[in-house]
This record gives sequence, structure tokens and C-alpha cells, in this order.
Amino acid sequence: MMNLNFKKEEALFIDLQTAFNGILQESYPECLEWNHYELWKHSGKQFTPYEWKEWRLDQRVDDWYASEILVIVKNRETKLLRSAGENKSVGEAQALSQISNYLERHEARAKPETKFIYTMIPLNFNEEAASNVKILNNIPIEIENGLTTISRDKR
Repeated sequence: MMNLNFKKEEALFIDLQTAFNGILQESYPECLEWNHYELWKHSGKQFTPYEWKEWRLDQRVDDWYASEILVIVKNRETKLLRSAGENKSVGEAQALSQISNYLERHEARAKPETKFIYTMIPLNFNEEAASNVKILNNIPIEIENGLTTISRDKR
């Protein structure tokens, strides 16, 4: 189930997530391959394809999709590894190689990383809404000690 914490102002995204969770129960994992038109069709046309597209392109939803697909690929890799000694198929060896390459490229993306943004400029809506953002009132002492003051005067 998708359980993203959308803000109250994002009521449409909350409703789309609820509809998507209903689709997940009926059509997992095939529904992860569907585009916004297929989501529209399978959701009873309750929301427009444009709304599904906007929701699907949201970074939080995209990150959730990436982590789900990663789990599916890892499970496939485990199945192939388990049967690797039993079968001499070249196709299975190639599939295992492709899966391993995919995992190397995508595992880091699926794991949330900490990003430090120190700014006097207010964060934009997407930065503020990101799950890996923590807004601090004070700069941590470790960072403050590392900062240097640069004088721009030409005296």
C-alpha cells in the first residue's frame, strides 16, 4: 500500500492515492506498469488522465514507484539465483546479469538520502514537502564551526 504523507492542501493527491491503493489491491504488480491513461481507465474514470499524470510525476510518488519496482527486481534476482545451479540456460544467465546491472544502477536512488540545504532563502513547495527535509532553526555546531567568513572588501 502507498502511504505517502500529502499535505491537507493536496486533497486531490490524497484522493488519487486512495484510488491507487484500491487498484493496487486488485492489480498488483501489473498496475505499476500502467501509464496515466490506464490508471484513469482502471479507476472507473473518477479522475482525469491529466490528474493521474500530475500525481504520477510527483517526486514522492515516483520515489515510491522506484522502491516498489526495486523490491520486485530483487525478488526476481533471488529466484534466478536459487535456480542458477539447476539450469544451464543461457537466457537465465543473461537475465540475471541484466537484473544485477539494473540493481547496481537503481538501488541508491530508491534509498532516501539526507540532503543538507543551508539557506536564508525560504524553501520552495517541493523542497518543503520532501520526506527527507528537516527544517532547523539553528545551524548545527559542526557546520557552524566549518563555516568561514569571507571578506569581499578590497581594502
